[in-house]
Amino acid sequence: MSQLAEDKNHQVEAQSQFSLFEGDLVNRAFGALGLGARKPFHLIGRILLLIGITWCPMAVMACFTVIPANAPAEAKAAMNFFIDFAAYTQFFIGIPLFIIGERIISKSMLEAARDFEEGGVVLKEDRSKLAIIENEVARLRRKASPEIICFAIAFVLSLLTIGPELFWDDAKMQTWHVVKEVEGRKFTPAGAWETFIALPIQIF
Repeated sequence: MSQLAEDKNHQVEAQSQFSLFEGDLVNRAFGALGLGARKPFHLIGRILLLIGITWCPMAVMACFTVIPANAPAEAKAAMNFFIDFAAYTQFFIGIPLFIIGERIISKSMLEAARDFEEGGVVLKEDRSKLAIIENEVARLRRKASPEIICFAIAFVLSLLTIGPELFWDDAKMQTWHVVKEVEGRKFTPAGAWETFIALPIQIF
């Protein structure tokens, strides 16, 4: 029995372990928080954690945002964080879909790699070469530099999305991101969190 179990374990280890996500910086961070696996409980934990970091602080800050009583109805609507359906879509639909999608893609790619190996697409004499390639991918996957570059790109895209509001000429144009004051426009606390933290995370 022990020999059979050992042979089975060896067979599992011999199968392709190809992945674009396992062991990367993000998954290592989730792992450190006890959310490393992709079981439903862990996925729900990841989703709640990210919503807690992104949407919830903006909601708290928005509660203390004062909307001028004499503001036009359109301005009042634009300055009300809680009726901005884009914010709900980004963080309550977008983030969960990304978390779930990563699990589906990871599982599908692993199954495809194993199908190539076991179905004869990859010849037996080439499996050692395939293993070398997969090991190289695993090494690159654990590097921090690609993650940093991706987050820098996400940060720039976030600035390009919200930043132009700082330069609007029309004094009536205001949102919960940016308000018009005597000395010019500036980010609201919720808008600053959206621009520099929440949106970069969502884009990343």
